[in-house]
Amino acid sequence: MKRFLLVAALAALPLCSAFASGDPEQFGTKYSAKANWKVMRGLHIIASEEVKLGSSFGFNKTTTTFGGTYKLNNYMKAGLAYSAIGVSKSSGLDWRHRATLSLTESWKYEQFHFSVKESFQATYRVKENMNTYQNPRTKLVFKTRAKASYKPVHSRFTPYAQAEIKLMLNGANWVSDDDVTYTFDGHNDLYFNRLRLQAGTEYRFNLQHAIEFFVHYDYLIDKDVDYSRTLGKLQTITITQYPYIGLGVGYLFSF
Repeated sequence: MKRFLLVAALAALPLCSAFASGDPEQFGTKYSAKANWKVMRGLHIIASEEVKLGSSFGFNKTTTTFGGTYKLNNYMKAGLAYSAIGVSKSSGLDWRHRATLSLTESWKYEQFHFSVKESFQATYRVKENMNTYQNPRTKLVFKTRAKASYKPVHSRFTPYAQAEIKLMLNGANWVSDDDVTYTFDGHNDLYFNRLRLQAGTEYRFNLQHAIEFFVHYDYLIDKDVDYSRTLGKLQTITITQYPYIGLGVGYLFSF
């Protein structure tokens, strides 16, 4: 097994190097560690730390999360979590605070496990003198994820595939009747922000320790609003659409 993990890591290096020389916005890697504590039947407390690196393996973002899940019945689980997020900027770390409420429906068929997870996120940005004509201080997002996994008999591996849609619920909205003069209409712009396709596998060493490898492809749609507070008017609205590929490895400890 150690040989397999070493081969997998070495196989990923050429892919990393290939993307590292390209657009830094189109490739990245993630590294995470998570602890899952079963407090009582149906109730779990979760803590995790995730670090994201850019295409040149420079620091991009850190996310520290504390939360819990409670199993409502055999098919449904509710979750609540808080995350402290530090995003690398030229001036230092740009901090955000995020609250996530989720509901997961799941069912099994033989060795297959299927689930649908719906999440609502509110992310507050701490930055002072923030230009709210460009972005809301508290960003609201809704995500829907469908996942299928397969657990072979007598195997430590659990391969999976999933798809996720992300919607921006309160983007800065500028309206115009003549496409020349624009007026700020509040934070009520709703638009599709990301489609993510992900595949990976979990390898469980024993009941306590597991490791996960995954790759994901994102199709991103970003809306960049440039409003000049000095001039008091909208400069440009730019919508960009681009792909993003990420590789990740995570460690899970259960107790």
